[in-house]
Amino acid sequence: MITIIITSVIVGIICGLLGSYAGAEGTSLAWRRIGIPVLLMLVALVALFSNSIFNLTILSFMLYSIGVGYGIPDNGYPVDIYADSGSAIGRFWWLKFNEDEFKANIATRTTVGLMKIISFLSIPLITGAWLIYGIFASLMIINRVVWGAIVPDEGGFVFFGKKLLIEEADIHFGDGFFMTLMILLSANTMI
Repeated sequence: MITIIITSVIVGIICGLLGSYAGAEGTSLAWRRIGIPVLLMLVALVALFSNSIFNLTILSFMLYSIGVGYGIPDNGYPVDIYADSGSAIGRFWWLKFNEDEFKANIATRTTVGLMKIISFLSIPLITGAWLIYGIFASLMIINRVVWGAIVPDEGGFVFFGKKLLIEEADIHFGDGFFMTLMILLSANTMI
């Protein structure tokens, strides 16, 4: 069990750095959209090598890699031509909540979290590990909402010469940590 936790922490840290690095100015979103799914696919490959779940799990990571955005429009949108319009999901919730940024942010982060955990449905469908899936899926959504919408401006840090946001690192660390735990614990239920 300690090996599973240590592995999950290490993968979580790497996912946190990849996710945050992809959000820094002058970097490619591919660090998050490709890097994190490939890392998690390698974890699944090692954990599930002899199990048939791997074939379906790889499809889950393809869905995860789409990289759905979760930005909320800036103040002044749509009048200010320099204002960020946010993502399609963020704009949708922002308009539904009459431009209430806090509510829109919670709804957007929850929607993106749900989309990500749905892409992992093949794991409990094959393993029957519904309790494990339910626990970690819930924790992933809570992680996104807490760090993305409730905790304000955590600050930043410098990594490879780029200023990264702690918020992004926290969110992607949680994703990587909880997904790795879900994969490894689900694989152990098949043995």
